[in-house]
Amino acid sequence: MEDNFEAAKDEVSSFITLFGIFITLMKSNNYSIADVVNRNSRTPDQFLKKRNALFIKIITPIFERYENHLSERNEIDFSDMINKATKYILDEKLKRKFKYVIIDEFQDISIGRYQLVKAIKTRNPSCKLFCVGDDWQSIYRFSGSDIALFKEFENYFGFTVRSKIETTYRFQNPLISLSSDFILKNPNQAQKELRGTLNSTKTNYKIHYSVTDNQDDTTALIDIFNELICSYEDIERKEIVILGRYGFDIDRIKNEKSIFQIDKINETISFEINTEDGNFKKITTQFMTVHKAKGLEGDIIIILNCNSGKYGFPSEMSDDQVLNLLLSEADQFENGEERRLFYVAMTRAKEKVFFISDSSYKSKFIAELEVESGESLNKKCPKCKTSDMVLRKSGTAINGNTYKFFGCTNYLYGCDYTTKEWINN
Repeated sequence: MEDNFEAAKDEVSSFITLFGIFITLMKSNNYSIADVVNRNSRTPDQFLKKRNALFIKIITPIFERYENHLSERNEIDFSDMINKATKYILDEKLKRKFKYVIIDEFQDISIGRYQLVKAIKTRNPSCKLFCVGDDWQSIYRFSGSDIALFKEFENYFGFTVRSKIETTYRFQNPLISLSSDFILKNPNQAQKELRGTLNSTKTNYKIHYSVTDNQDDTTALIDIFNELICSYEDIERKEIVILGRYGFDIDRIKNEKSIFQIDKINETISFEINTEDGNFKKITTQFMTVHKAKGLEGDIIIILNCNSGKYGFPSEMSDDQVLNLLLSEADQFENGEERRLFYVAMTRAKEKVFFISDSSYKSKFIAELEVESGESLNKKCPKCKTSDMVLRKSGTAINGNTYKFFGCTNYLYGCDYTTKEWINN
């Protein structure tokens, strides 16, 4: 029996995670089991309806046990706090009057929190509502965030005056153009034209291809640190943040040669080097997931594991279909949430962002960025047939014409095919 459990450990863990997400979403939406059963009754696919019903049968006693556990300990969870507050206001147990309600990060609002705001408005008809949000950064769908409340604001709150904030104070071009084009591939995102404030400064980006398999970014990180040390005289004073799609992405940085000092408790990664002029430099970086980094910034951002795969970026782990009973259908664009998360990751940078990707397993997002930035010919190498042609360098010839020099991303594995494109000035 124990051997069987070990063999299915990942499946069991995923099932338990699904239970937690389902209960969180159910309470965030202020649904009861009866509400979920009713929603399932309208599922058109008969197989899916039966599958959902079996899941509801399994989770009902778990949910009831959880609720009893809270009750016995005289505790409430976050969703209870929101839902109870809504009921108190509607039942007029709270007599306080409100003239104004200000909500930040409105793109992350859930149905339950919307009901709380709506209750305040119902009991205070003259109350003015001021909300600030960015649908390009809506990344909490798994915890109940419903982007429909942002996109269709007028349908929920009535007459509205909208003002766009299109000036960014953190990052500049060319990252503004790259990130904006990337996020707007999703037609469901609000159209905006971001602009920076400092024309004299730039926020650059670079795709750095790893040289080992897709479970190790160590060598790529060493190369980046060496490049940074050569580029910045004051590198020790720069804030460098390493981002992962998942918390366990920190394990992609190995310490086999004692090059890095990795502190998983404090989530820091340090790198020491003796420079060519004989000086000793130590770089200390902070590691965090992209979700944790939202709202934060750094001078230099390094994004690990921009590869394809189940735990890559974008993550290829799909939501279980039973969650459609609770999740909004406002954005059905492929990888819509992952695209917003990738946008959040790259736009934490003030000066430069590095994307680490294995050229043999690069993610669809990296392939997009290669084309968008002009670093790719958008075609396979004619020699090895498997990898892409990407920009290696550009320059100007004696005759004044500029050129772009492209090479196969498989060059690290033996393919030396190159080609040059001339641009007449």
